[in-house]
Order: sequence, then C-alpha cells, then structure tokens
Amino acid sequence: KRVFLESYRFGLKLNETPDARFDVFLGYRFEGFPYDRIPASLAGMADRGPGVDLGLGYQQRKPWGTLFGEVLHDAAGGSNGTEIRAGYRYDWAAGNLKLQPHLMLAARDHKLNNYYYGVSASEATPTRPAYQPGSGLNAELGLSAVYRISERWRVLGALSARRLSSGIRSSP
Repeated sequence: KRVFLESYRFGLKLNETPDARFDVFLGYRFEGFPYDRIPASLAGMADRGPGVDLGLGYQQRKPWGTLFGEVLHDAAGGSNGTEIRAGYRYDWAAGNLKLQPHLMLAARDHKLNNYYYGVSASEATPTRPAYQPGSGLNAELGLSAVYRISERWRVLGALSARRLSSGIRSSP
C-alpha cells in the first residue's frame, strides 16, 4: 500500500489520495558511457557510469489531466547534480485501449550536464576540445499505450521524443 517498485524506481508513498500523490524514491539514471565496445571518440575519457537519484515526486489529478513534478539529486556521488521535472499527462480510454500522452520539461543544473556531457581539460584532445555545457532545459513529448487482451494479459508500448538543451547538443 505504501511501497512501490516500478521499472527503474523504488519508493515510498508518503501521502496518497484519489486526487494527489506525494512520493520519495530512489531511481536509476540511464545515462553514462557504454561499458563494452567503447567508441574511439571516448578513448581517454574518465568513465561516466549510470547514476542513482534520490527524488521527491508530486502529482495532482484533475478531470482535465494530471500535473506532476519531481526533484532528483544524484545519490551515488558521480555528478552531485540536480534535475527538476514538471509535466502534464492525460489518460484517455476507449474500450480495451488506454492512451496516455505526456509533455515534460526538465531543468538540469551544470553539475549534472557537465558530468555526463562535458570534457575536462585533462580529457581534451585536438579533436575533442574541453567543454562544459552548463545548465539547460530539456523537453519531452511522449505517448504510452496499454491494450487489454484479457483479464490477466496486457500489451504495453511507448514512444517519446526528447529535445536536449543546446549545451548538451553541442557537446563534442
């Protein structure tokens, strides 16, 4: 009733009503460098592994959709960075099909972006200059779908597009 496990998060529901929910959680951050078959462009760079974030989340459900927000901070100590997310999603159902479009904005601080997308002076080469992207704002638009085949079986799918901040897009 109070504990949840999602695909990449584990947390506690601190307060939940039919219209609102407030959580604290640990979440896996799917960013970092590949572990196998490291491309030549990353040769000589320090490893940047995936992270673990400590987060607070809140969502408010209304008849016209759900507003949500999260604050995440690196709990593993890799970047010591922070990200603040805010968004909107709408639940739509027709028969056995449920669709959920969403829009999200994510403000990331300079520590988070510099860790994952920056190049320190010691990692710079003639073809990879030193670089610090600084803070930035990412935007995401997505659609999730669930189709109920039977009482116990569902088919799930999702598609999203993300626009990264100019500092991240310009990273060498």
